[in-house]
Amino acid sequence: MNDYLFTGTERVTIELAGTFDPSKVPLPAGLVHAGGRLSLFAFHVDKLKIRGVPLLTWSYPEVLWRIAVTHEGVPGWWAIACDLAATGPRWAARRYVRYDVRAQHVLVEESRIES
Repeated sequence: MNDYLFTGTERVTIELAGTFDPSKVPLPAGLVHAGGRLSLFAFHVDKLKIRGVPLLTWSYPEVLWRIAVTHEGVPGWWAIACDLAATGPRWAARRYVRYDVRAQHVLVEESRIES
């Protein structure tokens, strides 16, 4: 597997946190709920580049729907879904990050999120 380095500038980042009843949401094997915490992580990135792909750059908004988990005792986030409209970043998120990507309109501004 190749190492890919993504670089860009986050113009706007918003995170909304909440809680839920973890008994209602099954997790993939190896993951354990970490207190029933969830997160809506929204950002707009400018001039994203992939090392080794010099001609392509993207500026786009993205929304991640996440649940706090642990894997082998290490805390992390399980991304339930990733909302993206831009074709290139949607392909890269599915291919390299292995997100469950939904192709849909996304808007992330300092005081507003649409997805």
